[in-house]
Amino acid sequence: MGSRAKTLAFLKVPVVPRVKEKSSLVAKALYRGKNYDEPYEEITDRVGVRFVVLLLRDVDRLKRIVENHSAWTVSRDRDFEEERRLRPYEFNYQAVHYVVRPKHTVQLFGASVSPRIPCEVQLKTLLQHAYAELTHDLAYKPRTSVDPDVQHEAAKSMALTETADELFMSAQKKFESVGQSQARLYEDLTETFRQLIGTADAADERLNLFLLEELGGATKDVAGDDVSAFVSEEGLTGGVILQRQPADLLFHQPVVLLLMYLARHRQAQLREHWPLPHRLLEGVYATLGMSATDYS
Repeated sequence: MGSRAKTLAFLKVPVVPRVKEKSSLVAKALYRGKNYDEPYEEITDRVGVRFVVLLLRDVDRLKRIVENHSAWTVSRDRDFEEERRLRPYEFNYQAVHYVVRPKHTVQLFGASVSPRIPCEVQLKTLLQHAYAELTHDLAYKPRTSVDPDVQHEAAKSMALTETADELFMSAQKKFESVGQSQARLYEDLTETFRQLIGTADAADERLNLFLLEELGGATKDVAGDDVSAFVSEEGLTGGVILQRQPADLLFHQPVVLLLMYLARHRQAQLREHWPLPHRLLEGVYATLGMSATDYS
């Protein structure tokens, strides 16, 4: 997966900068009881951008990026973790808000951006974003004018998002513990495959990872070194792999080395966990001088 694709997968909502409308800016300056002395200087969300990620730990990654960037000055405008420490019994709007300003005047898309111009950067989880969208109108009403039952329901939903995030984190850790072992095995298979034929550029990563996941019950305690040793013991060569490639998609994939290992040493497990039609393994068995029908 390329860096752009990874970024798009990491960010759960498209990033769209926004400039506050003049009418909204005037309303905030004059009619919302903020008592600004210098509204143009003190209103920090005239320009804003929002980054929405899946989990709180992803927010922490973004916080480090924002806080350590050398091109701007940074101030923390709002931090839900700090607010939670100050008011532990309240469940309210959560997000991390920064105000950033360029250290020097910069030219962007034909506009001159001076250090006087702030930009609000919001960092949220997907659940926090959903809560903010749901309760957006409440933020612009006096608390006394909002039905207490509505406030209570909003607080309940915020409490639920915290619980859900904790459950997501727990599930994610379990997924990753499994995924990391599969990723290591895939890396080892790819390296052995590359040594055999000189390249692994035609490999389909999703197909390889899908097969590794489905074959998990057959590959317990199998390491990349086991497959590499098997390749040497069998005398497998790049020529054998290349000869099969024109007619067999599997022989473009590093996972084919694992399939041959399983066909030789764990036929029953391979039969049990193979997720595709068994005939697709005919080339794997034939390369080892075995008959697929003997194990079907």
